[in-house]
Order: sequence, then structure tokens, then C-alpha cells
Amino acid sequence: MASWATVESLIRQLGSVCSAADAATASFAARSAIDAAIREATEAVSLTIRDPPKRAAVSRAQDALQVAVEVIASLDSEAARSRQLRTASVHLRARSRQLIESALRGTASDPGPA
Repeated sequence: MASWATVESLIRQLGSVCSAADAATASFAARSAIDAAIREATEAVSLTIRDPPKRAAVSRAQDALQVAVEVIASLDSEAARSRQLRTASVHLRARSRQLIESALRGTASDPGPA
């Protein structure tokens, strides 16, 4: 049998997961996956509120919360990687524009940034 303190801890963890999800930057599809993971975690945590709470339900809730954390972290880091790639693309396009303009002017190629 699990204690009520354990159930309270699960509820607090669910609140933290929801806050992390709100702060995550994600596409519409990614947001759907995050929402589904949070919904599953919420249902699992809700099932721990019994008299008395059962260990199996607590274990399922802990697993569901961990899945939600991993989904949020994975999709948020993918969004960050996408932003980095877009920034790199901007720099590469600017450099290619410099090289093309230099070639069109017939001047010596500037080696640019290393």
C-alpha cells in the first residue's frame, strides 16, 4: 500500500510536468503528443486516489509521468535543434551570396569566416 504523501508527490510532479509543457516550444503535432502524454499521466495519477492507494497504481502513475517528461524534453530539444539549423542556414546563405557577388564582380574571392 502506498502512502498519501506519495500520492501528493505524484500530484505535485504532474503540476511540474504541466508547467514544463507550457514552457516548451513545440509544433502543433508535437503539442498533440505532449498533450496526449500529459492526459495519460493525469489519468494514471487520478487512479492513485483510492482508499488506500495501491502500489501498482502508483507505479503506473510514476511511469506515465516519466513518459510525459521524456516526450516534452525530446520534442522541446527537437524544436531547439530546428532553430539552430535555421540560424546556421541564414549564415550559410549570407556567405554564399557574398561569394556569388564576388564572382560576378570578378574580384578575388574573400576567404570569409573560417
